[in-house]
Amino acid sequence: MEGSREDIIVSLHLPVLLDKLSSEALRDFGSVWCAQSELRALSDVLGKIQKLLKFAEQAQARNILVKDCLRNLREVAYRAEDILDEFIYEGCYEKDERYGGGKVRLHFPSNLKSDGLLRKHEIVPLINDELIKKLEEIEKKLEDHYLRQSSGNQKSRGGGGVIDEIFDTRPKSDSLVDESLTLGRKRDVEAIKNELLSSNPNPNENQKQVSVIAIVGLGGVGKTTLAQLVYNDPDVKEHFERRAWVCVSTDFNAVSLISAILESLNGRNPDLRNLDPLKCALRKEIRGKRVLIILDDVWTEKKRDWEPLRVALMEAGEGSRIIVTSRSKRVSSMMHPMYTHDLQVLSDEECWSVMERHISLNYGSIAPSLEEVGRKIARKCKGLPLAACTLAGLLSSSSSSDLNHWQEVLNSSMWDLEEESKDLPAALSLSYYFLPTHLKQCFAYCSVFPKDYKFLKHRLIQLWSGEGFIKTDKAGGQYFDELLGRSFFQHYNGYDNMFVMHDLVHDLAEAVSGDVYGRFDCRKSSHSSKSETRYSSMCCLNSINKDDKDHPDHKKRLSTLIFLPHYNCFGWDYHIESFGGLRYLRVLDLYASQIKMLPDDIGCLKYLHYINLSEACNIERLPESLCDLFNLQSLILCDCSELRELPRGMKYLHNLQHLDLCGCDKLLSMPQGIGRLSNLKTLPEFTVSKDDDGHGIRELKELRQLEGFLSITSLQNVIDPLDAREADLMSKPKIDEIEFWWGESGDHKDVEVLESLQPLPDQLRSLSIYNYSGLKFSRWLMIDLPSYNKLVSLELSVCNECQVLPPIGELPLLETLFLNGMKKLEEWSASSCRGEESTDEFPSLRNLYIENCPELRILPQPLLSSPRLCELRLESCPKLRMLPTHAGGGLSRLTSLKYLCLGKQMEGLVQFLDDTDTLPPNLNRLQINDCKSLPKGLRNLSSLQHLRLSPECKAHYSPEELPTNVIVKKGYYWNE
Repeated sequence: MEGSREDIIVSLHLPVLLDKLSSEALRDFGSVWCAQSELRALSDVLGKIQKLLKFAEQAQARNILVKDCLRNLREVAYRAEDILDEFIYEGCYEKDERYGGGKVRLHFPSNLKSDGLLRKHEIVPLINDELIKKLEEIEKKLEDHYLRQSSGNQKSRGGGGVIDEIFDTRPKSDSLVDESLTLGRKRDVEAIKNELLSSNPNPNENQKQVSVIAIVGLGGVGKTTLAQLVYNDPDVKEHFERRAWVCVSTDFNAVSLISAILESLNGRNPDLRNLDPLKCALRKEIRGKRVLIILDDVWTEKKRDWEPLRVALMEAGEGSRIIVTSRSKRVSSMMHPMYTHDLQVLSDEECWSVMERHISLNYGSIAPSLEEVGRKIARKCKGLPLAACTLAGLLSSSSSSDLNHWQEVLNSSMWDLEEESKDLPAALSLSYYFLPTHLKQCFAYCSVFPKDYKFLKHRLIQLWSGEGFIKTDKAGGQYFDELLGRSFFQHYNGYDNMFVMHDLVHDLAEAVSGDVYGRFDCRKSSHSSKSETRYSSMCCLNSINKDDKDHPDHKKRLSTLIFLPHYNCFGWDYHIESFGGLRYLRVLDLYASQIKMLPDDIGCLKYLHYINLSEACNIERLPESLCDLFNLQSLILCDCSELRELPRGMKYLHNLQHLDLCGCDKLLSMPQGIGRLSNLKTLPEFTVSKDDDGHGIRELKELRQLEGFLSITSLQNVIDPLDAREADLMSKPKIDEIEFWWGESGDHKDVEVLESLQPLPDQLRSLSIYNYSGLKFSRWLMIDLPSYNKLVSLELSVCNECQVLPPIGELPLLETLFLNGMKKLEEWSASSCRGEESTDEFPSLRNLYIENCPELRILPQPLLSSPRLCELRLESCPKLRMLPTHAGGGLSRLTSLKYLCLGKQMEGLVQFLDDTDTLPPNLNRLQINDCKSLPKGLRNLSSLQHLRLSPECKAHYSPEELPTNVIVKKGYYWNE
């Protein structure tokens, strides 16, 4: 890696240090250990340096001496963070009642000294010598550079400088990043399709040989996008019985590759480590079926790598195809393709069209003066759509009329950067260097993940937060969307919540991140596994357990350690022996690690801010020593399905802000005293214990900072409704989604419990009630529900005894309504809607699901006139045989309805629709589970494209009874 490309960001570290210095814990520590004046002096010098950092970080690309200053400053800042976190920890320890809070000591255990002890007389010299003196020297050097720059370089400003303050603005997010890459590729798509859908090109060849199509081209030219366009083409979907998509990248490993193909075919990871059973499983899965397999980004040139997969695919049906994308013709020729498609670069005009679409949704709205400059910039893309997209994100980050900004990009000296080491297009480098500083830091962090890693947005935001790069998850979401809008991320193969980085973008992240970012691979040397590495990932737990004789210090300074399960590693360990060599960790991510327990010495990781054990499904308990982590802010335990209890001392984690227990189904109680965690913001699941007669629900009272989603489960354990009232949900204004769950043993006191749990109406967007046994709903639902005027989603599920619904129709913003298991509900009519029916009810309803309501006979008339209702599912409501006679034509008034499902036990309603010939006129998808004949009105539905009938459906029909071009399939689910 070339040091000249490393971009050193320190300006985001200093505010974190200044926040720590102003904290109550550090003020208390300074008072007890007589270091107040030194801590103030440290704050002063950091404040002075902060004023110079914007200049320094901009100047480093042109001045290697400034870069050296920044590198030294970063090391001191890291050291300062360690020292301050140590002091904060000690301040919290001294107040902890378990350890004789307030007891005066002359020394304390410390990670900062080789002998493990920090004595009182050593604290002031430590601050002065390790921090203040070094910072003062750096400040002097930066100030000298600044003065020389400002006095001698004024005239050169505006002549192609790398960055300026005017560029530190946020772009408008754009979710259509992949769409803009498709311009100019129609002919390419048709060429590939013709080869895919053709018969065997050479009948003399072995019929069992699956034909290969190769797409070859430069990095960033759009090979993957072209393959995606073909893969998702309706004709291709219809032609092939099974399809699979696998990103191969640099590791063409037959075991991992065949595992990935199987997982893509059936959605299940085979969890097999030996090649032979994997090949047998693949043969069985594809035997006799016409299969399309995409192998994206293949690099291997060894024929022996390809052989196991070729043999395994010999059971595929005639007409099966493999599409390979690669930068190298040698790679593709190794697989003997029947057709090779050389994907050419775009023309300058096409590059400009890509940029234009990205910058403006309305063609022609870009001013002529800007267009002239934009077309010149497009020529610098060298025909690469990826470069065009990133540049478009850069140009759209400022005002659309900012001609100076566009000219600055066109004339930037960054175009002249040498690109020998990574073959990076200058457009990518330029787009990075124009990023605001906060986005640079978040982008560089992504280099710890391997190429082709699939990012989950919320998880990446949590990691940024754990390292202090962002202050709130909301800000993190904005940062992610900004990087997405600038094409640094792309949607993965059509998934809404999964993202990837293009190979070249990942190369850029590695180039600018430097040695402080790295990866540990138990099989080979990886990106930056050096003693300077501070943020890193690992492929298996062996990287923690083993001692590396070649790099004995390579884990010593780690601040982030992320576990990446199954990433090209099939010898992973399920056990962590010790965290002894990782004492500086702040972020520990063991997502899906399969470990069975954490070692007790986790309590020695004093600086930990963030622990993620999501989907660590073998963990049953956590060590009590975890409760010594006074700096811990986030403990993510989502889907720890075997976790049975939390440590008793959780109440001592006073800095804890996020405790995610979603999916911890075997957790039967909350630890006593959890209500003392007054800083807690995230607690998505709170379980009421049976052991304390439900008194534990009172713990919610003091948790006034809770925000977002809250699910209160096991409410049947509440004996006294006054305990529920003590939870005081009305004092929690930031909760906007809430669920109430009773177990199967609820009783009629549920009405009083639900009444006591009334949430604040101001911000509530979603409300769900499950297994409620009350004879009626509480007063706040029956009388006050219209005051919850921001409610978007409402679910009433298994409320068996209730015969009357709340006034649901009066909710102005309600979009989704789910009624399930209302066993005694007979009529949903005007009595549920406050007297006279009104045509103004259900104004925003889009999705309605009614299931398992065996006595329901009638629906309210306004519901059948909902102007926006687009999805309606009715199932297991056998008495719902007819619609209101005054409904004005059955379902015909639902002009926005696109999807209608008439599920099990709905034969009566199907017959009613057949008799009245009244179906929604704009229906696109229709599912009918059982009927003897199809409704007559089907033939009049010109918009109907898909009709799905269950295997039990006995209806006989002729093509004349259906609209032209409708697709009829048998099955229960649309994706079958």
